[in-house]
Order: sequence, then C-alpha cells, then structure tokens
Amino acid sequence: MLKKKNVEAIVHQGDFDYMDNPVLFDTKISQILGPNFPYFASIGNHDTLAWEGPKGYRAMFEKRLKRVKDKLGKKVVSCEGEFGVNAICNYKGLVIGLSGVGTYGTHHAEYMDHALKTFTSPWKICSFHKNQRLFQIGTKKDETGYEIYETCRRHGALVVTGHLHQYARTHMMKSYVNHEIAEKRGLMVLSPGRSLNILNGIGGKSISKGNSTLIANPWWATVLDKDTNVNAAALICTFNINGDNRRAGCQLMDLNGNIWDEFRLLSNVHILPPISKNAITNEEDCSQDGSTKTIVMPDSNVSLSSILKAFFPFP
Repeated sequence: MLKKKNVEAIVHQGDFDYMDNPVLFDTKISQILGPNFPYFASIGNHDTLAWEGPKGYRAMFEKRLKRVKDKLGKKVVSCEGEFGVNAICNYKGLVIGLSGVGTYGTHHAEYMDHALKTFTSPWKICSFHKNQRLFQIGTKKDETGYEIYETCRRHGALVVTGHLHQYARTHMMKSYVNHEIAEKRGLMVLSPGRSLNILNGIGGKSISKGNSTLIANPWWATVLDKDTNVNAAALICTFNINGDNRRAGCQLMDLNGNIWDEFRLLSNVHILPPISKNAITNEEDCSQDGSTKTIVMPDSNVSLSSILKAFFPFP
C-alpha cells in the first residue's frame, strides 16, 4: 500500500520487527520500496538488543540514508547526532528529530531543543517511541517525562509517538504538561508554542483495546483501538500542497485503502515564500553541514507510523 501511494519517505517510531533481525528488516524494506528508500527511525524498546554494532539497526539505517540521492545524484538527507537516540535529520527541508527518550540514552530534551533551534523550516517532527500516560489510551505509565513534549511544542513541532498498539491524535495543544488545548478546529495551525501529538502504533503487530477513562480525556480529536475494528494502518502526510510549503494534509489509511482519520495542517513556524513543485529538482534540497537552509519540501507523501509489521511481512 505504501508503494502504491508513492510514499517518498518513512518516519518510524520504533519496534521494527520483534525479531532482533536488522538484516532481514532492511531486506524487506529494499524488496518493497528499494535499497535507497529514505527510512528514518527512532529506537523502540523491542529494538535495544540489536541496536548497536556493525550489523545493528542503527548502522543499517545510517547506511541506507547515506545512499539516498535525487535524480541528479545529489544527497537529499543530512543527519547529525546519535541516530535514533539523539539525532536531527533534514530531508528536503522536512526536519526530523529522532529521540530515544524513555528507552535509550540521556539528555534527550536538551539535545532536541538545541537541534531544532538550528533549523528554519516550516515543518519539524519530534519522533520517539514511548509516551506519558495521559498521552496514550492504553496501559502504559509515564515513561518519558513532559520536558520532551514541551520542548517540541515550543518549537511548533509535530510530536509523533508509538509504543501502544492503538491510534490517537490530539487537538492543537498549548501545554502538554498542563493538558491545555489551544483550539479545536478542522485546520490545525502549528506555530511556536502550539503542537499536536499523534500516537500511531497500529502498523500491524496487533491492535489492543483502549482504556475508556483515558479515551474520554478532552484533548483527543480521534481515538482508535480494537473496539473500533480498525485494520493495520499508516499515517500518510502530503507536504507542499499546491506548491505551498506551509500546507500539508494527513490521512490514516489502512491496508484496504480505508481512511480512518484525516486532518489538514498549516505551519506558521517559519514563514517562507511558496515554491512550485516544478522547481524542486532545480533547487538545493538541504544543507550538508547541519546549519540548514530550508529550500524545498517533499512533494509526495511521508508516512509517520510505528510498528509497520503488516506493511513489511515477516515469516
């Protein structure tokens, strides 16, 4: 399904294959999407045993991203830091913070704050696996602390998490630690101090029943669990709509093509002039020195999803 939708890149919030088999996982990605397909990932708790080493997940992802180039042979990905744990990546101006908060490493919020400050992009994503209890709808306890959520909110970044085998999306938030909603509306406007959280863990391992008390919390715009009969699904976001790099639209689509959630985004994080899709291949996609010049955005789809087992079937 991801290939049919012309997904241009994947941002995965951990728990890759539940088999501790990086070689097999990379092979499956290559078989379906190609050996040079851009795949950004944060470490999950089921990935720690096979994370390090020359054949570990981290090395596998780093090698893959080094192969990613455009049609002219130019690099379109730059990453700095400890990949999947404390790292920041730039893919055509889409800024992706990859954190192991609650799972692996230390000083995550401090790193994320410093890294996000170096980018002037309308779109910033904070990707990490675990959650705070009130920003999930299942059985988990507080596992990350609110500092990482609040850091990302201050930068106007999307907060995308996994861990739970359910789906939940908040309204626009003006405080995570105080659970304060900024507004409820169809068009979700990101700006410094305003963010939303998307928890997507229904990529195919299993889908579990939610906690009715947590589901009832007023900050949720959409919740999906086993009781909703949702199938394995990926959140697919299209950036640079009609050449406007401040606009994006997202759909949660299952394996059968059914849409379970849909929302529109407008970024006021950094106001940049519109860029025509026709000009993309003639522009510099991203800086390679970490001090980012944001020029263009992906003109196709990017999947923001966790636990994509159903999309890359394993024995």
